[in-house]
Amino acid sequence: WHAEAVLLMLYQDGDVAFAAGSYTRGLIPGMLAFAWNLCAQAYLQSQAITGPQAAAGIAATILHGPINYLLVYHFNMQALGVALATSVSTGIVLAVNSAYIFILRYSPALREECKILAHKRDACAPAWSRDELFCVNGAREFLELGLPGVFMMLEWWASELSILLAGLLPSPAVAVAAMSIYQTTGSLSYDMAHGFAQAALTRVSHELGAGAADKAKHAAFVATTLILTASLLVSFMIYSFRAEWPTLFTCWDSVNALASKLLAVLAVYVVFDSLGCTCTGVLRACAMQKVGAQVVIFSYYV
Repeated sequence: WHAEAVLLMLYQDGDVAFAAGSYTRGLIPGMLAFAWNLCAQAYLQSQAITGPQAAAGIAATILHGPINYLLVYHFNMQALGVALATSVSTGIVLAVNSAYIFILRYSPALREECKILAHKRDACAPAWSRDELFCVNGAREFLELGLPGVFMMLEWWASELSILLAGLLPSPAVAVAAMSIYQTTGSLSYDMAHGFAQAALTRVSHELGAGAADKAKHAAFVATTLILTASLLVSFMIYSFRAEWPTLFTCWDSVNALASKLLAVLAVYVVFDSLGCTCTGVLRACAMQKVGAQVVIFSYYV
């Protein structure tokens, strides 16, 4: 809520800080939906169910444009409207996933034919229990896996810090705008890698749970091979269209020229980033988040 004041304390440009502050306030409603949706996705992925998540993403994508137009232009909310549209889209994804979980559990038509599997799945969603909610041992086990997972996100934070540093350059508006195009393009390619990482996490963890180490290793090999092939194709496209792509975001020639140079760097980075992201999924499947956290901290900060 106080992002504008914090950015000004960090010597950022006043106009940029104002726009960023408005944007971050609009993201606040979507924070809870985003967090809850991560839990819903993990619950579905543990059962190898990905269809509802794809449907939710498609629905949110189709509605995202009209919602943006309505808030930004009709209600003249500018940056705040863009952020609120993102929060609404996040809520749509959560609503679709939650509805499917609820229907899956109580609808006879969607239940597994195997009653043993259905019973095991139902056991994963017990009624609220105060004792379980405040179970010390359960919380400790969760945090031992969760906190290193947070530190693995330091890679993403390093990328965000680069935007803050761009705001300290002689032409902050141009630098931040170009870095934003760089980051947005990187995020698009990262989303592809994130999908491969989630697939690897699900497949490898299932095989390890079944005691099939060779199949788990094969699944990890398939995931890394596929993402390498896909990322090389994306890298080629980014490099080939590095001059034209920025013009989709802005008509400022100075921003387009700088963004074009940055995308040439991104074309190389995206290959390693995609591989790293998918390998992270494999590490999570093996409950080796601590290893991933150490690698990220050393690589990006040391």
